[in-house]
Amino acid sequence: MKTLTNQLREFAEFIGFRETGRKLVSNYLRGLPKDEIIYDIIQEVVLDVLWIGSTDDFYNRKGCRRLEYVQCRAFMFLFARLLTPLSFREIGEPFGKDHATALISIRTLLQEMYLQKNKRAFDLILAEFALRGYMIGDNVKKVIS
Repeated sequence: MKTLTNQLREFAEFIGFRETGRKLVSNYLRGLPKDEIIYDIIQEVVLDVLWIGSTDDFYNRKGCRRLEYVQCRAFMFLFARLLTPLSFREIGEPFGKDHATALISIRTLLQEMYLQKNKRAFDLILAEFALRGYMIGDNVKKVIS
């Protein structure tokens, strides 16, 4: 079984990055001040793109296992891992999840990135970051093809 680090590296190469490890994090969104990208911004962007109901409704049902909840959380966990220095425990904590749940969510999402719905969701989240003024590297957009 591949480790999460290897999966992130493969994913980075798939979307056009040649850097490995933490360089992926620093180069993922160019032009973004490091202290500006916080977990709250990631959660807000993902919910705006993927969530149909109110944000209060999402946060009130933290333990829900329905697909739409799980998918939103997985994308939040993935972007938090790529864009912040947070540990898996810190990533899962706002949702009442432990480090193992955050790790498995990211791993599963990366393994299922070949699905059209996941590629489309990933692309929409990147587009939302761009609409909010965050510079998105051209290499990231290669996920679409």
